Amino acid sequence: MNSQTLNQPDTRLQQEIDKETQKATDEAERCLDREAVSAIKETRNAINAIEEENSKAAIAALERATGKLDILVARYPQLGLVPVMTQVSIIDVAPLDLHVIERIRTQLKNAFNNEDFPTARQLLNNLMSEIRTTIFNLPIPI
Repeated sequence: MNSQTLNQPDTRLQQEIDKETQKATDEAERCLDREAVSAIKETRNAINAIEEENSKAAIAALERATGKLDILVARYPQLGLVPVMTQVSIIDVAPLDLHVIERIRTQLKNAFNNEDFPTARQLLNNLMSEIRTTIFNLPIPI
């Protein structure tokens, strides 16, 4: 396999990445509390109504948001945080060129043999390929 072949998109690899990304997204979204998500949406509706100087709509949206938050506090009396949003990011900085990978490998061996672990860590970061999931939480007063 030459570097030209490596630089061409691999549709099977991309399909696998897409599949894993969707799986991570689905798993993260299962953690979300729909009432909390709805409370945030209603809060945004209230802010928009205030910006439009529509106090009646703002008050109605805040009442709906408050009702949903009351449900959350009753449902989770000991819980301080309720998951409301997820973000899935793909981090793929690994080079495709075998010559670049071999150069990093040699540098990594040298750093490790010299016990230069901070440099070794930076070199390993150049080979990173991962899916990160972040879950954002709504604080609930206890």
